[in-house]
Amino acid sequence: MNSFYARTPSRAVLAVFAATVTAACGRTVQSSTTKHRADVDSTSVVRPPDSARSPARTPAALPVLQRITPESARVVANAVLEIRLDGSGFELGPQGANDVEVGPVRLRQVPANSAGRQLQFVLPDRVPESGEAPPRRLFPGDYPVTVTTRAGKSNALSFRVLP
Repeated sequence: MNSFYARTPSRAVLAVFAATVTAACGRTVQSSTTKHRADVDSTSVVRPPDSARSPARTPAALPVLQRITPESARVVANAVLEIRLDGSGFELGPQGANDVEVGPVRLRQVPANSAGRQLQFVLPDRVPESGEAPPRRLFPGDYPVTVTTRAGKSNALSFRVLP
């Protein structure tokens, strides 16, 4: 058998496909075997078997940052500086898939509260360097703060490190 015919769908399959497209769009589709017309209602929609349908999934919303508390602070060696981010679209769970970036600092798996609207973390006073270089301190200035989840990256807020 010629391989072209082995890959070509039968006319019956094409007719069912055309009827499905017609039902979904409410337009007429001309196929080589017959002309199909359907109005969208519960009786005219031809659906593929359950095994061929993918489950409907609502895409996760991008995280949105609304407020950072505090907006500025001094980063002192060996001191604890707790930061809170308020917003929406954060991953839930004790080890949520929320990666927080404050300038060059990247914190992985920051947990969100049970509503997915708040993240709390401690900002380190030093930035790890690659290789054998010692960590460097976080210098005074403005740093963008973002959150990345499986859905994507948030808008940026600004955090100011005071001298």
